[in-house]
Amino acid sequence: MRLSKPVNRRHSSMNIIHVLGIIWASCLLLMLTLIFICKGLVWPGAIFCAINVLFYLLLIGWAVVSSFVWPLQFLLIFLILPAFLYQMRVLCRLLGFMYYAHRKKLKWM
Repeated sequence: MRLSKPVNRRHSSMNIIHVLGIIWASCLLLMLTLIFICKGLVWPGAIFCAINVLFYLLLIGWAVVSSFVWPLQFLLIFLILPAFLYQMRVLCRLLGFMYYAHRKKLKWM
């Protein structure tokens, strides 16, 4: 005879699937950002870059909240952080170059 109710635990595989989904969405946003920047459409590129930053913050938050194993949690954070910061550095340089290249069209100078 059971005295306690069974505990409904979340499976770690579902958490990993959710994290991978967020990473996929972030990569899709990165591709859209690069396409708009290469076409010379600066403002849509900047908007997708900002959305990509929000997805990154969501990804880090999800890794912190959903991971029950502390070493895995820190491993996820330290693996995601450098790759994304390098990605943002490249995007900011591309956006700066596109702003400079289209300064006459934007009527800056």
